Amino acid sequence: MRHILLAIAAVSALASAGVAANAGTDSSGDEVFVEITGAAGALVLRDGPTKGASIVARLDDRTLLHTIGCQMAAGRKWCEVELPEDGSVKGWVGMTNLRVVPAPTPTN
Repeated sequence: MRHILLAIAAVSALASAGVAANAGTDSSGDEVFVEITGAAGALVLRDGPTKGASIVARLDDRTLLHTIGCQMAAGRKWCEVELPEDGSVKGWVGMTNLRVVPAPTPTN
């Protein structure tokens, strides 16, 4: 039940941030960032929006990710994400352990 409530909260958070199904921006055009939260161990980043897709990486709790877009697949909300630093790691994560966070402050 806790996972269902967390999933609903995450989907609601992205919806309230206005994340489009096919874009990583909110309704005002700002980029949307999420943070992994509450993952037991590591969150699995996959090469497609299904639990059967190959594993790209395992990401630690509190890892910051930039959303590329989100969609429903196999009855679950999935988001395509990338590491915000350089986009070198990209893949799909289920919404269960994500929460919307403010964009990072540029260091330049």
